[in-house]
Amino acid sequence: MPRTHKIDARLACLVIEEFCRRRVPFDNVLEEVGLRRVDVADPETRIPYASVLGLIERAATLLDDPSLGLRLGASHDAHDSGLLGFVVLNSPTLMDALANLQRYFRVVGEGEDVELNRSGPHVVLRFRETDPDLRGLRHNSDYLAAVLVRACRDMTRKRISPLRAEFMHGNRMPKSNMLNTLAAR
Repeated sequence: MPRTHKIDARLACLVIEEFCRRRVPFDNVLEEVGLRRVDVADPETRIPYASVLGLIERAATLLDDPSLGLRLGASHDAHDSGLLGFVVLNSPTLMDALANLQRYFRVVGEGEDVELNRSGPHVVLRFRETDPDLRGLRHNSDYLAAVLVRACRDMTRKRISPLRAEFMHGNRMPKSNMLNTLAAR
């Protein structure tokens, strides 16, 4: 039986806050992705990573918001990122913060591989779902990219911008198949 990767419920809680802000019922969506209200009541709760991806993807569709991941990530304050945010924000340099992000990311989330490469003044940071069936979904990738850019700006108090960003979205899996895959986990 494959291992169920878990992550803290921070992103799921933000998605639920968005449903509440827009006064859109969300219990059916939680059920579709295998979650309950108790799972998203505390950002520190560990929940299945695949369910979090299913939740944000489904929310973007239901809320008719193609930039949901970007908006949630850009509005997310690194101070609200729990242990990982504390470690990153208390790193002496931006490079140390990125190295600490790579080193400690698995403490809060098991569903992502994080790779950091430095070449002269340039740094490449790659996030990739450990489960190949979950790769290519849009909104979690957008969220992570926006959180990272915002955290770098907050830490340096400079308008840092990536030189390049590459995404492998395309929602190559039809929504019904994605939800069936998530429900089977």
